[in-house]
Parts: sequence; C-alpha cells; structure tokens
Amino acid sequence: MKNQSTYPSVSRPPDPNPEPQEKEAQQKDSRKEVVHKASPEWPFMLYDPKTGKGVSAKDQQEYDKLTGQGMVEDPPPPADPDYLTQDEVKTLQSLLAKAAKALEKLGHLSHEK
Repeated sequence: MKNQSTYPSVSRPPDPNPEPQEKEAQQKDSRKEVVHKASPEWPFMLYDPKTGKGVSAKDQQEYDKLTGQGMVEDPPPPADPDYLTQDEVKTLQSLLAKAAKALEKLGHLSHEK
C-alpha cells in the first residue's frame, strides 16, 4: 500500500523564519544601508558655541580635530530680537523713572485746580 496524502497539494506561503544564511545576508545589507546613511557628507559644518562662527571640516580627520577643540554640530540659535543688554535695561529704567516723576507732577497739577 502506498503512502498517499489525502490533502491536495497547496503552495506554501513564504517562511516567516528564513534560513540562517538568508537572515545573515539580509542583516548585512541593512547594516550597509545604515552605515551609508550615517556617514556625513563632506564638507561638514561645525560651529563655535561661544561665537557662533561656522567652520567647514573637509574630512574626518579635520572633523575630529575641530570637535576636540570644542566645536559643535548644532548651529547657535538665532538672536532674540527682544533681547536687551544690561546697558539698555538701565537706560530704560532711568527713562521710566523720569516718566513716573513727570506723571506724578501732572497728577498734582490736575488735583490743584
């Protein structure tokens, strides 16, 4: 008696767990993509965090040298247009004090009538 299956032949779906060799090949390909995407394009801009001045690194060696000197990848934030220096604050305080005295005098003059 022959051993025959009672089920009709059916094509199998793709194996969710591929062979180890296939899996390894897929991982190598994905690693190459990640390395390629992570590599910076030269020249690469670096910035002095104190002055905001930008410097261009032409290769990895120059990049390492500049980062060793404290240069950073992120550009400095734009200057706040509403920022006031200490001198400007003192000047405004003086002007406001003078204005307050002037208004006080005007108030006294209007109450005297």
